[in-house]
Amino acid sequence: MPTSPTREFLDRVRSHALQGCLILGRHAQQRMRERGALAEDVTNAAWTATTATLQEDKGTWRVEGGTDLDGDPLCLVVAPRDDGTFVVTVM
Repeated sequence: MPTSPTREFLDRVRSHALQGCLILGRHAQQRMRERGALAEDVTNAAWTATTATLQEDKGTWRVEGGTDLDGDPLCLVVAPRDDGTFVVTVM
C-alpha cells in the first residue's frame, strides 16, 4: 500500500531526528531560549510527533503531537532541505 506524502514527510523528519540532521534556525534557537527548550527536546518532539501538516503558502510543515523530554507538548515548524530538516520555529 502506498504511503501518503504526509506520512512520508513525518517519517523523514523522524529519521533526521535520529540521525542528528535537524538544523536549528536562528529564530528556532531564540524561541527555544524563551521556552527553556534544549536541542534534545526538539529532537524528542520530532521523534514523537504524530502529525505533519503542509503549510503550502509558506513552504513549511507544522509537525505536531510530539513532546519534549518532560512530556510537555512541543510543536515544530520545519522546512525540508537536502542535508536535513530545517527547524524554523518551536511552539
